[in-house]
Amino acid sequence: MYKRQPLVDPIQAAIGGNIDAFAFRLNAAGSSLDYATFLGGGGDDVGEAVAVDTAGSAHLVGWTGSMAFPTVNPLQPRAGGWEAFVARIEHTSTPAPSFHVFLPMLLR
Repeated sequence: MYKRQPLVDPIQAAIGGNIDAFAFRLNAAGSSLDYATFLGGGGDDVGEAVAVDTAGSAHLVGWTGSMAFPTVNPLQPRAGGWEAFVARIEHTSTPAPSFHVFLPMLLR
């Protein structure tokens, strides 16, 4: 990911490692960003796919090699190595977007 991405109401305002996932949402008109943020820790973190639910929350899946990948109430703690993650980014106009990482799991 390039370090010059435009950030709007970021959850994470800077790249935490070499590579971080990047998520954004356009407004309904497609003319500006509602939010744009990095998501990752100190290692390599890659977003692979995203889906949006009817409430407008983004569900991001990917993998991480970061021991300090940010989590909020994870279903299991980081075990080390390469792990998959599922994150939900909820957007409201105030405060900035919030996120929850549900499932870091070891990839073998």
